[in-house]
Amino acid sequence: MDKKLQIQNMGHIYGNAEAVIVMPGGVAAAQDAEYAAPWITRAWTLQEATLCANTHVLILHPELAPGYDYEAAMSGSVYNITNIEGDLALSELQSLLRSWRVTIKKIDKETRETISSKEFAARCFGDDKRIISALQGVLAGHTPAMKRSAAWRSIWLRTSTKPQDMVFSVMHVLGVQIDVDYDRTREDLILELARKSASLPSWLDIGEGVPFDPRYGLVPALPPFNPNHTPAYIVGDASVPVGEFITKEQYISDYDIKILTPATASHDGDIVCAKILEIHLR
Repeated sequence: MDKKLQIQNMGHIYGNAEAVIVMPGGVAAAQDAEYAAPWITRAWTLQEATLCANTHVLILHPELAPGYDYEAAMSGSVYNITNIEGDLALSELQSLLRSWRVTIKKIDKETRETISSKEFAARCFGDDKRIISALQGVLAGHTPAMKRSAAWRSIWLRTSTKPQDMVFSVMHVLGVQIDVDYDRTREDLILELARKSASLPSWLDIGEGVPFDPRYGLVPALPPFNPNHTPAYIVGDASVPVGEFITKEQYISDYDIKILTPATASHDGDIVCAKILEIHLR
């Protein structure tokens, strides 16, 4: 199938799937959830993880012994892993994301006695808490604005092989359709993405102190593109990871702002209507 057609249809395929199974170790083999993997850093995995309401992670996990319950010993933590064949297991994506570091108790079903305990950490999502937080935000944001903010943050935090894929990989998550054209620049595409989702300008909630570049107008400056490497800005003589500027966990829940884009808009051709508040610092 033509790649452009595949990209255009991906949102429909994932959104209408009965279930999606994510493989952090790649399609070649399942891996233990406690082993690190680059899966979450890749741009294309955002829609894979978020567009279907029934998404699970395929991992290797020691087969659970019958006759025992396995519970998270820490309040608010989750441990929900189901072995399907031997050590091959499934875990709901959101459940595994919350299992960053928990102590698991093995409990006798009859006596409720704790037989043993061990520490479990789902390291397959890496250790970048901002990327993890953004994925959780898309999955569980309380308002559409919060979910979109998390998706926009993911554009800045993730990487890909081609710069245009940073936009094509997230457009369906934002409910936007853009013609797949690799002759266009990433900068041009990101502005179209912003203008087509201007009813909720959640790119305004990406972060604080993001380096300014007047070429971008509506949206924060994109970091220099470096294929399949951690995104970073050049600040002075230093390379600073983008994550240093991205907000984590906090979100704007709603917007009272209108953006009008004329049909012939250039980079600086947008009209913004919003209330300006004077802030006094003490």
